[in-house]
Amino acid sequence: MSLINKMLQDLDTRRAAYGVGTALPNDVRPLPKPQASRLPFILAGMLLIVLVGGFVVYQLQMRQEAAAPVVP
Repeated sequence: MSLINKMLQDLDTRRAAYGVGTALPNDVRPLPKPQASRLPFILAGMLLIVLVGGFVVYQLQMRQEAAAPVVP
């Protein structure tokens, strides 16, 4: 580990000796921030659709059972 640190320090001194310093070239830029994932919203929407659909089907079945005619 100390060998790597020594090499990095040597590279820093060489850059300073050539006048580069800590300034980075214009070609070096930070990466753009990644967009937030929409996956949780998509999954929540799909879950909501499934729950509402199940509720509607359940309600329709309950109405059919309750509306059955009574034969005397």
